[in-house]
Amino acid sequence: MSFADDWDHWANSFPPRVARGWRDFLDAIETLVREVVYTPAKVDLATGSLTGGDIDSVQAMNDGDTYDVDEVTGVPGFAMTFTFSGITTFDRIFLYLKYNGSSTHFVYVQLYNYTTTSWDTQLEFSDHSVFELFNIEVYDDTDYIDSGAALVRLYHVTTGNAAHDISIDYVALARAGVKIPA
Repeated sequence: MSFADDWDHWANSFPPRVARGWRDFLDAIETLVREVVYTPAKVDLATGSLTGGDIDSVQAMNDGDTYDVDEVTGVPGFAMTFTFSGITTFDRIFLYLKYNGSSTHFVYVQLYNYTTTSWDTQLEFSDHSVFELFNIEVYDDTDYIDSGAALVRLYHVTTGNAAHDISIDYVALARAGVKIPA
């Protein structure tokens, strides 16, 4: 017998109004604990040299398809913005990428703040020559969503080197299963 069968058997032993209340309660709990993941609708490369991939390349992790960018000389070495739509809330940024740079080259992971009209840095990293999953907590998304839109930017803040590159396999915003109070 499955959980659903057990539940139906147990719930049917109560008067209909009580059983309906329990089912509504369990549905509300499921809504609270369900993770919601948003992948970007588009990517804009403002600076850098695209060597492979497109927006479809960052939709699934470990699928063998990556969005690849070489640095260019000057500051920034690269800058790309991922645009999300249909966002209601989020508390995490997920990135799966590798960056063949150096320990003196820094990349910022930023969210666009619609209130201050500026970019807020959520994480800074340097050389990662193997793919790594970044799970970045965002404690309050209030300033980062405007009419369902959100922007994530990868910004190479130091002078670029054409021998360096970044490969991005996955980008997502997510609401974890249980929302952490601010």
